Amino acid sequence: MRQRRPAGTKARITNWRPSWLSGGAADKQTYAKYNGNSDLVTASGTSYPTGFSAAFVGMRSVSMGWTDTGSGNYDYNVVAVYNYNQPKDLGRTTYAFAFHEGKPVVLINQTMEGPDNWTVAKDTTLKSRFVEIVNGK
Repeated sequence: MRQRRPAGTKARITNWRPSWLSGGAADKQTYAKYNGNSDLVTASGTSYPTGFSAAFVGMRSVSMGWTDTGSGNYDYNVVAVYNYNQPKDLGRTTYAFAFHEGKPVVLINQTMEGPDNWTVAKDTTLKSRFVEIVNGK
């Protein structure tokens, strides 16, 4: 189902860089952001956004895909993707900022083997900040 976003949502999301990417406890982690052109490659070998085609959320197969605006026909319409590959291929942490049934949701994926499984992120600060950006705050 297509949903209209508030005016300016695309620009706010495109220019947003979550604070945890550049300070605090994550200082030693470098997150790469999908730039809209070249796939973002993770330590597991999965590339995004092409890897969304085989996505699971909570071990349930879903349609997931990239959209510039958050509007689209996927179960999860992704507007931003950030990835951190741990040194020596010990793991990865990938965040997808998306819209599910018209509502903003933050997903996290640390899958290294098996199905590409996403779960809803538990970080309430991250989720609430994403909602604020979507709502123009």
